[in-house]
Amino acid sequence: MCGVLALILGQIAADPSFPCHAAATLHEALYYLQHRGQDACGIATCSAGGRIYQCKGNGMAAKVFDEGKRVQDL
Repeated sequence: MCGVLALILGQIAADPSFPCHAAATLHEALYYLQHRGQDACGIATCSAGGRIYQCKGNGMAAKVFDEGKRVQDL
């Protein structure tokens, strides 16, 4: 089995006072889905400039993301 999650966030008129925290939100949501697929998990985010950042690995979300430490750079 597997679980798939998508999240779309944006900034209102590119106003920095409304920050987007997509990686942190996805990280939290993966804990609710980790029972659906225990083999591997990953997060990919896209910056405003189109660059894609990813963090993935084998195992459950709690192991792969090491309590959120690996998600901070996304």
